[in-house]
Amino acid sequence: MRPSAAHSRPFASLGLVSGAAFADLDGDGDADLALAVEWGPIRVFRNDGGSFADVTTAWGLADYPGWWTSVTVGDFDGDGRLDLAAGNWGRNSLYELNRPGPLRLFYNDTNRDGVVEIIEAWKHLDQWLPVRPRPWLARGFPDLSRRIPTHEAYGRASVADVWGAGFSSTDTVEATFLDSAVFLNRGTNFLAVPLPREAQWAPVFAVNTGDFDGDGHEDLFVSQNFFGSGFDLTRDDSGRGAWLRGNGDGTFTAVASGILLRGEQRGAALADFNHDGRLDLAVAQNNGPTKLYANIRARPGLRVILSGPPGNPEGVGAQMRLRSADGRFGPARAVLAGSGYWSQDSAVQVLARPGRAEVLWVRWPGGREQTVFLHPDQTEVRVTPHES
Repeated sequence: MRPSAAHSRPFASLGLVSGAAFADLDGDGDADLALAVEWGPIRVFRNDGGSFADVTTAWGLADYPGWWTSVTVGDFDGDGRLDLAAGNWGRNSLYELNRPGPLRLFYNDTNRDGVVEIIEAWKHLDQWLPVRPRPWLARGFPDLSRRIPTHEAYGRASVADVWGAGFSSTDTVEATFLDSAVFLNRGTNFLAVPLPREAQWAPVFAVNTGDFDGDGHEDLFVSQNFFGSGFDLTRDDSGRGAWLRGNGDGTFTAVASGILLRGEQRGAALADFNHDGRLDLAVAQNNGPTKLYANIRARPGLRVILSGPPGNPEGVGAQMRLRSADGRFGPARAVLAGSGYWSQDSAVQVLARPGRAEVLWVRWPGGREQTVFLHPDQTEVRVTPHES
């Protein structure tokens, strides 16, 4: 099967993609695509009947190029629109020495030997200066010690001086925003809100959405840490894995949760493993054990199991909300097939029922809507598209 040139065209120049999530961001029934990109913004492609258009700039996301590691969705302010949550490199690395200005990567295979040379740089006044010290860059530029023989001279050198011949042919990418953040969906644009400082202490990889305490507000879990730093640098290990409790308005508060992970955390998944109506957590670690945390204190919620058609038995792409007796809706929840960082939450959703919700609203992929009436003490519901 040959790829479609027309359908592939919007994705021709994505760069380094590290995370993806399909979800209906504009409410038209089609699943849109959000991508986490290193040295670029969160890229969003609007789905219009199977054809995708890049709306990153139109929706206000192009202003936040970073080193994005992951992306997922959730209704963090309870308005029924799906927002974005994304992991980034944080605010506790060596690059903070050169902030708040932009960071730029110069790169090219100048001598045509098949090896791409790179220089990380920061901007001072009108000059780009190298981030790394002279011995570091001398390994990639063997003639550097001859051209710039002293550390004093190196301290005055620009990236152009360090690169030498061939600098004019270099390409660049840039990052200006390193906070892990949520982007609140305002209908026609997204508003960036950095996560609490506990999420900025180390690079974030997994980011997962769920109501961990059963209070009716969507929370986040973020996995953290990066041990692959350079030989002369300390590793980024200040994160312990953070539960960020949602305040219902798009902001979060880090809380003590019993989660304590000292390793290099990566993929994470949420699921009600023991079927008690509470969201549990599994976290994988590089060179360490996978940890499973049982949720024992949350208020139990409603387990929602979708039974979709043969081609989509778990109802991936569907959205749902609970409506209480007084007409108020809870936050929207999407069923995803993979999001965050190389992981996938359970398709079985656990929705909080703090107000004795009476009705479950479901919108299936394609836009068909239905409502399911609930019993007051119901703990689980199975929904198929033909129910009313």
